[in-house]
Amino acid sequence: MTVENKPLKPEKQYDELGRVIRANRSAIKRERAKIKELVAEIIKIPETQYQYLKLNAEQTAAFREAKRLKGNAFARHLSYLTRLIEDNFTELNKNVADIERLSQQAADRKKFLINQRVSALLNDEKQAIFDLLQIYPDADIQKIRQYLRAIRKFEQKTLETEDAEENKDKNCREKILLQQYLQDITELE
Repeated sequence: MTVENKPLKPEKQYDELGRVIRANRSAIKRERAKIKELVAEIIKIPETQYQYLKLNAEQTAAFREAKRLKGNAFARHLSYLTRLIEDNFTELNKNVADIERLSQQAADRKKFLINQRVSALLNDEKQAIFDLLQIYPDADIQKIRQYLRAIRKFEQKTLETEDAEENKDKNCREKILLQQYLQDITELE
């Protein structure tokens, strides 16, 4: 190995008493732990959103590989990814926060649309089921009607009881199941 190819060591720094100033390893580990948490969050993000993180080709390929790995190989790859994104940590952290905020907004919007669809089913069952079949032809109409009958029965029972205020706060189990079913069929899109 020639002198030209030899990696340069950082020059040692000394304090006022002439002692060598060493890096605080605990602080470095704490910083690496933050980066490792960020890497774990990025791995959970769908691959289609990697373009918004402004990753280079090597980083994108490494994150795709991380989704495939398990066990010890995953742990080693996580350390590799931590070193790989150490330089642009702050920008990447900001981009991940933006993506998480946008995905939360999308989830809230989806929940609102499902609640709106449930209300439409309860108000005008025939038209709402027709509209639902136009969008989702594989929807199980029998199951939806079964949930609707149970919800109406629960609401009727709630109106007849004396302590309607107490029952009003309780959620109908079938309404939750209907919302879950609608959420499941919308995820199949």
